[in-house]
Amino acid sequence: MLPTANSINGECVCPYCNGRFKVVESKEVQSYTCKRCGFGWDSSDTPLKCPKCDSYSWDKDYINCCCQVCHYCWESHANRGIDRCPNCKSNRWNEKPAVVSKKICAQDSAIMKGKWIMDRYESGYGCLDIASELGIPLFTVMRVVTTELNLSYAPRMKSNQTSSRAAEPAAIIAK
Repeated sequence: MLPTANSINGECVCPYCNGRFKVVESKEVQSYTCKRCGFGWDSSDTPLKCPKCDSYSWDKDYINCCCQVCHYCWESHANRGIDRCPNCKSNRWNEKPAVVSKKICAQDSAIMKGKWIMDRYESGYGCLDIASELGIPLFTVMRVVTTELNLSYAPRMKSNQTSSRAAEPAAIIAK
């Protein structure tokens, strides 16, 4: 049988070395779980930080936040997140972007393009000048003019001499 320490007034004496030490009553061991990483451990004292992820906020509730502007995601222990995205600094990080119907926008754009083409064609411009001025394919200009005017033949390709800017350089060279 092993010798035991003698306790006198909360102080013990070691039977081997006669050293003295205080007897501390053992505390109740509790289980803790980190709310950030999910790691669980047992300790007799309330820990300052998680032993696995070193988070000092291991016992606080976290909210997963994701920015709607730059799509950066982070964890926050504030009740509603934070005021600005830590990545792009946007204060509208939690607002859903407005949904725009691309079909309507494309349709409106095609209508406007058709109006521009027809305005120029009716003022005397040819399909070649319209296509180069607006930066759109010649086939598109020809299709718009043909369908708008219900032509059974090819539309005018060159501009009228009086209204065309393309005719001006030729007049200068001729002088």
